[in-house]
Amino acid sequence: MEVTSASDSPHRDGSVSHVRPVRERTTVTGRVVAITYPSRRATACLQAHLQDESGTLIVSWSGRRDIPGIRVGQTLTVTGVIGMRDSQHHMYNPHYEIVADGASL
Repeated sequence: MEVTSASDSPHRDGSVSHVRPVRERTTVTGRVVAITYPSRRATACLQAHLQDESGTLIVSWSGRRDIPGIRVGQTLTVTGVIGMRDSQHHMYNPHYEIVADGASL
């Protein structure tokens, strides 16, 4: 995954496996490999798992049951703060951009 933190130059790339949760805005690009849709009875919180060869980032949008355009196989760029939960990297309510189909990571 491409990762750029606010303190990095815009040309520096990294991977989610090297990101440390430091409460800094970070930008990550990856392909959606799984989506968890909340049931009607559950609190609305859509989750997407972004992945590339270096790791997986779980992205959650509170209050959302669906986001048009976000689907398995789609490439997304998300910007937000990464934290750890259950030993996994998580990003909550990030700004997101849907990357055009056919674009490389």
